Amino acid sequence: MIDLLRQIPERCPIIIHPDTIHAPGKWAGFGSQLAIENMDRRKTDGQGVEELCRWFEQLPSARMCFDLAHAHQCDRTMTEAFRILLQFKDRIRQLHISELDSTGHHFPLSYGSMQAFSEIASLIPAEAPAILESLNPLQGEDEDIQRVWIEREAGRAMRAIDPRGMISDALVSSAQATLSSTAFSA
Repeated sequence: MIDLLRQIPERCPIIIHPDTIHAPGKWAGFGSQLAIENMDRRKTDGQGVEELCRWFEQLPSARMCFDLAHAHQCDRTMTEAFRILLQFKDRIRQLHISELDSTGHHFPLSYGSMQAFSEIASLIPAEAPAILESLNPLQGEDEDIQRVWIEREAGRAMRAIDPRGMISDALVSSAQATLSSTAFSA
């Protein structure tokens, strides 16, 4: 697998979960192309600062993929997310935005997750590319309907990480809030 990954251009990050790193020395050659992702509650390692520090000690050139939904699922107060950002802000190579239920299924952003993300938004590097991982509940519908939903969800994600502060309640339509309350299997 590592030999295949070496074919990926250096400009593209290789995102890795800590529980898949069985021989850190084999991964060291990727340097800053490698990005270690913080984990959700389904994993036993890589959720908090102390656990991530151990991985970055073994892979000192590695960067970080900061997953907001994973951080939020592990700690609804976002205190650990705040600590992760304080410790690893300069390492962040990619940002993942979505919402997770307690079993790890992705679903559209809720106002609660948007509010939680906004509380740490000022610490997120503005230049970090963001990946929207929300699943589209309108999959299979007309392409124009899907495009509108995707654009709205992307807009909600962008507002949630806007360092100037959270959007007002009035800007979240009831249709979006209804979509946000339904979980979809990943």
